[in-house]
Amino acid sequence: MNKKIIPFLFYVLILVGGLAIGFLIPRLYIWFQPGYTEGNYSEYFRNTNAKVVLFGTKWCGYCAKTRDYFRKNNIAFQDVDIESSATAAMQFAKLGEGNSIPKVLIGNRQIIGFKPKEFDSAIKISNK
Repeated sequence: MNKKIIPFLFYVLILVGGLAIGFLIPRLYIWFQPGYTEGNYSEYFRNTNAKVVLFGTKWCGYCAKTRDYFRKNNIAFQDVDIESSATAAMQFAKLGEGNSIPKVLIGNRQIIGFKPKEFDSAIKISNK
């Protein structure tokens, strides 16, 4: 009985290890990337006193979480719905980085997704 179980467990271990490696290796680059992209985004802040610009949609859950986070923390932001105007859609496309939403601009940082720690860090730096 042991002569059959040990090779079976060995093959299971190899299979699980291979699947884990195949899952993890393509995602390694994500773990080592910064949570933001730096650039000159001053043209996006022209029409507002807010230091934060949020590009999103009405139906996006992460956009809603981001709006709630800014409101709860009394962070003034300009909310740009990319589906309600062609100008907003062009500005969004001009930012690059794909079609992921929400895109948040804070100072010289572009943050994609709902990342409260990155928001706080960028706001602290932009307030200096």
